[in-house]
Amino acid sequence: MSNVLNKNVTSKINWCLENILPPFMREWSWLMYWIIYPAYGNKTKYVMGFRDKYPFMTQREIEEYYSVLADAPINKKRRIDLTSRGIKFVLDHIVGRSVLDAACGRGLLAECIFRAGEGTKSVTGLDIVIPDKNTNFGLKDIELKVGNLQELPFDDNTFDTVICTHALEHVREYQTAINELIRVAVKRVIIVIPCQREYRYSADLHVNFIPYLYRFKAFIGIPSARYKKIGKEFMCIIDKNLI
Repeated sequence: MSNVLNKNVTSKINWCLENILPPFMREWSWLMYWIIYPAYGNKTKYVMGFRDKYPFMTQREIEEYYSVLADAPINKKRRIDLTSRGIKFVLDHIVGRSVLDAACGRGLLAECIFRAGEGTKSVTGLDIVIPDKNTNFGLKDIELKVGNLQELPFDDNTFDTVICTHALEHVREYQTAINELIRVAVKRVIIVIPCQREYRYSADLHVNFIPYLYRFKAFIGIPSARYKKIGKEFMCIIDKNLI
C-alpha cells in the first residue's frame, strides 16, 4: 500500500501549501513551477498552462493532455489518489456484486474491491486512459474500458454500485457526469472528491474546487444523498431508490 502512503503524505503537503503559503505567493509562476516540478518533471509546463487553456479546449484536446501526462513521475509512482481512509470508506459502503470504478486511474481501487470480494465480485474499470494489464498486478481479473464520465458506454442499471473517486474535480460538465453515474447504477453511487481551495497553479489538472462541505452538497445537488468529510476528502453516497 505504498501508493496510499504516498497519497497520505502528499495530502499533508497540500494542506501546508493551502494554509501556510500566503495566497499571493501561489500566484508566482516561477515558485510554483519548482514546487510542481518533482511531480511532473519536464512536463511541468503542461500543468502550469492548463487552466489558462482549459476554457477553450475540446474534449479531445483534454484527453490528449491526460495522455501526455500519463507517464509523468507522479503518475508512475502513485496508482491512486484516494487516502487509506478514503479506500476504507468506499469498501465499507459497496452494495451488490457488480461494481464499476468510473475513472479508475491505474486500477488500485478496482484491485482492492476485487480482493475484498474474495474474487466473487464483478469489477469493471473505466478511464480515458486505461492501465496496462501487463504491468499492473491483479488487473487481469478486472474488465477495463475506455470512456469518459460524460458519456458512459453502458446500458441503464448495469452495476449494483458505481464508484467515482477523485475525478469529478476534473470534469467540465460535472452534472452530466453525475447523471451518467446514476443512470448506470442499480443500487448505489459513491463519489469522492478532494477538499481543495482554488489556485491558478497546483500539481493537478483540476477545474472544480470544493473547499467546504456545504459547497460539496451544492455541487452534487441531491438532497437525499449522504454527505461526509473525512480528512481532506469529501464523500457522498447516493442510494438510487431514494432519488
